[in-house]
Amino acid sequence: LTLAAPSLSLDRLAGLLQLKGNPLPEGSNGSLKLTAALQEGRVTAAARLDFSRPAGAVSPRTIPLTGSIDVKAAYTLQTDDFSLAALDVAIDNLLKGHAAGTVIKLRTERSFAGTVTIDELNLAALAFLLPEKDRQKTSIGGSLRRSEFRFAGTGSQGLSRATGVLMLADASFGRD
Repeated sequence: LTLAAPSLSLDRLAGLLQLKGNPLPEGSNGSLKLTAALQEGRVTAAARLDFSRPAGAVSPRTIPLTGSIDVKAAYTLQTDDFSLAALDVAIDNLLKGHAAGTVIKLRTERSFAGTVTIDELNLAALAFLLPEKDRQKTSIGGSLRRSEFRFAGTGSQGLSRATGVLMLADASFGRD
């Protein structure tokens, strides 16, 4: 099965999905390709979403982003196991990261393990998340680089193990 939408209006899609306080600028667009297959009791799926900001000025309450999200996953019916082979996110001058993981006995035990890796996160670009009045009084700088988090647990007991490394470079925070 293949689904391709070479041109999507993302702000209209967000409205259709009834996202509260739609953060996407009017005119945001993108493309989507999704493939899925069922073979010998295993469902595999891969998807890619490319998105871009509109040209011109945007409101300070919107997220002006360009980037892509790639996902590759599989589910085995007989063993009830799910694997996220790869989730790759790249957002211009803001974030580049990856994730992978597994869930064993998805419908019952839900034993999970995963890894999240951040290649780069531009801390200054996160200022758009602050309310306008705070954004004018705050300066943020630096980046988070080569950071990795590993976690594991079960659905009934929650997170049982988490380890990771954060590497900050030239980090700064100031407020008037």
